[in-house]
Amino acid sequence: MLAWGIDATDWDSSVDMAFIASDPDFNPPDERFIRTTWHDNQSIAEVLWFACNCTNFDAHDFHDYVMIMVGENPDVESELMTAIQDLLKE
Repeated sequence: MLAWGIDATDWDSSVDMAFIASDPDFNPPDERFIRTTWHDNQSIAEVLWFACNCTNFDAHDFHDYVMIMVGENPDVESELMTAIQDLLKE
């Protein structure tokens, strides 16, 4: 889970805490690990490139991605769509 934008670190921390709380002993197994990062000072294009090129680890080789935009901002939405289209061209 990569977070970008306003309160990105809060989104990151919330997912981390939910993962830990998903186990009654607060010790979920490594197989359910959720890697999280936040990106306060990067462009949307940089974050999407990172997501598609730097998030594989161990036996995880991701090919499908979901981008979720929370809120309405036409400028951010346009930047996001342009970054996705640019990545698809690579």
